[in-house]
Amino acid sequence: MQTFAAPFMNLPLNFSASAVTPANILAEPLLGRWINGNGSVRDLARISISTRRGTLIVEAVGTLNTESCDWGAVSGIAYTSSVGSVPAVAFSAQYTFHSSHVILIGHLQGKRLLVETFTQFTDNSGRANLYCVDTLSR
Repeated sequence: MQTFAAPFMNLPLNFSASAVTPANILAEPLLGRWINGNGSVRDLARISISTRRGTLIVEAVGTLNTESCDWGAVSGIAYTSSVGSVPAVAFSAQYTFHSSHVILIGHLQGKRLLVETFTQFTDNSGRANLYCVDTLSR
């Protein structure tokens, strides 16, 4: 398995509040290991979502030329469908690699997690920015 340079952030005490899940958002509906059931996947193979010290943590594994690529763990942001105290229904997370910047946006769709991936290539390779959508299940 190839590992990209997006190591887990150790979350210092002065960590940005924008990535901290507010107390009124219940992240539990998003938590767990989500797997892409598409055998010919060319983007996301799986995502694990957890919390650590009140922060949503997203750990993604992608595919590259049929090989698994560990993207690492990053902080994410949980979202609800109301401003009241309700369960999370969506999340976002961002990864920065040496050749690209990736934004993941996911939302629950019944018992599945629909994840959109927006990739901006930053290495002057001439590649067009890429959009993918994957449906994952537990």
